[in-house]
Amino acid sequence: MLGLKMRMDFPQWVRGPARVVGDWIEIDPADAQPYHAYTYKDTWRDLANVSDRRDAAAFATRYGLLRQSSPDTDGRLRESWQEFNNEVQTLKTTLELARVVRGVARKSPELADALKAIQPVLTPLFQAPAASDDELLHQATQVVAWRISERMAGVELVVDIGEKPNDFILAVRAPTLLGYAYHSLAQALVNRRELRMCRECSSVFVVEDKRQQFCSEACSKRARQRRYIRGKRNRGAK
Repeated sequence: MLGLKMRMDFPQWVRGPARVVGDWIEIDPADAQPYHAYTYKDTWRDLANVSDRRDAAAFATRYGLLRQSSPDTDGRLRESWQEFNNEVQTLKTTLELARVVRGVARKSPELADALKAIQPVLTPLFQAPAASDDELLHQATQVVAWRISERMAGVELVVDIGEKPNDFILAVRAPTLLGYAYHSLAQALVNRRELRMCRECSSVFVVEDKRQQFCSEACSKRARQRRYIRGKRNRGAK
């Protein structure tokens, strides 16, 4: 009888208590714990919300480092803040460009003006400047696709077993945490999810409810508190 033995080998990412050490975001290898990064769908959103080293350490604590999942030759598990921040800024500009592209497609005059304002940034990336608004929109869409595809290099779709032994699911296998993050972002864009800018912190987020104006409950709460304080002051001035 011929026996067949197979095992899906999903590479695990590592995360753990992270700290800022000079210009580095560092995790002690002894504290690093493996987990399956493909189960998290909001990695890209949390990465885009990183604004300083402390935020980066909090992100690494929850998800791990962006490209490193094993100690380097010196036995350290770390990434430089500069490289980390470069990826944050790239993601933010990609999200903003994607938001503008989607807004222009919905005939938003405000975002159409925003697209024209970034034309000088797009022009050097192409052989010739856009000759029309439609061509400019096409170029902007291409840039979003290029950036996402570049950081999805090495990402694979594989079949895994679901919660039950006879269930099958499509799962993602990526060589870096960035790959997982950008794959989730790509899914949101391909599925035509609406992108908005948070009215409180200006972060770009995927709309879950058409009435949603804030990226998180924390931002919504801060806005409510500000309105309450402003209203109280106005009433007191009368």
